[in-house]
Amino acid sequence: MKKAVKAVLLLMVMLTVVYFGAVVYVYTNSTSRKSSIEYRLLKDFFAERLGTEPQEWNTTEELGITFGEKLNNKTYDILVVDEEKALLWMNGTEPQPYATKYNDEFYRIGFIWVDYGSENNFYEVFNGLQVPIGGALGVGWVSTGILAIKNRDKKLKV
Repeated sequence: MKKAVKAVLLLMVMLTVVYFGAVVYVYTNSTSRKSSIEYRLLKDFFAERLGTEPQEWNTTEELGITFGEKLNNKTYDILVVDEEKALLWMNGTEPQPYATKYNDEFYRIGFIWVDYGSENNFYEVFNGLQVPIGGALGVGWVSTGILAIKNRDKKLKV
């Protein structure tokens, strides 16, 4: 019985090391939002077209941005062209602007919380399995502990 406990313990250690290695690999080698990570930004900014002219708005030059890829009919991704100006409001040093004007139309500046690994295919596959695998490892460790305690109790009784 002692050999079985050692074998199970060794297996659990190996599975745990592989699991944590995969988690660390996925989160450190994510390909998306590298520039956001460099500046510790937790938001991805975009511009969504407004129907009316807002009372207050900033030019794209004042904000240090330009409009990037068109995401759909009313939304553009925002690209930084002047880091000094953009990082002030993106990092929260200055209040975030509500709107800007681009091609004679007004756009609301918005953001979504960044998920650094969202474009990494391995991350997408692993993300759905991360909790179940972690839960299974937890159950495995508890079971291993129970097995070791039962084995110890049998050894003490003999």
